[in-house]
Amino acid sequence: MAGAVCRHDCAIPRSFVNLSHGERLVDTYQDMLLYSHYRYVNSDYGLSSAFQLMDGIEEFVLSYDVACQYSQKFFDRFNTCPLLKAPDPSKLRFIIPKFHLPAHKESCRFQYSFNLTKHVGRTDGEGIERFWSRHNHLSGSTTRMSPESHLDTLNSHFADWNWRKSLGMGA
Repeated sequence: MAGAVCRHDCAIPRSFVNLSHGERLVDTYQDMLLYSHYRYVNSDYGLSSAFQLMDGIEEFVLSYDVACQYSQKFFDRFNTCPLLKAPDPSKLRFIIPKFHLPAHKESCRFQYSFNLTKHVGRTDGEGIERFWSRHNHLSGSTTRMSPESHLDTLNSHFADWNWRKSLGMGA
């Protein structure tokens, strides 16, 4: 499953999608040819739904552990499908979360660093990891559910998470 959270670690509605092939990287050249066009289709759809809900936001920072790969041909993928909506390219920046960045090549460490990016403060970009850590316990029961029950259960838990986050923000 893939999804999006805001900088407050709240789940963005309609942005969570199931991944058809998981989040695996391609192993062989044949796999790369087979999945290169379709590898991110579900993630693209979830992200497009999030962008549509956030109309009027001036700037987007997309933190993803494989942002260096995901950003390649990002706008080409979005432009070829009329269902997908993306913000203006000048309003979107791709960055790799701080914990994941040391595993990348040196060129990635400079181009996709939170520490070298303006307007992000001292954020670490790991909000989705904190979100998943609180919801991983659901996987045992949701894998045995019908698709509808699976979605209803996750939606209920994510809505409860957002409610609890909004109640605790003032504290």
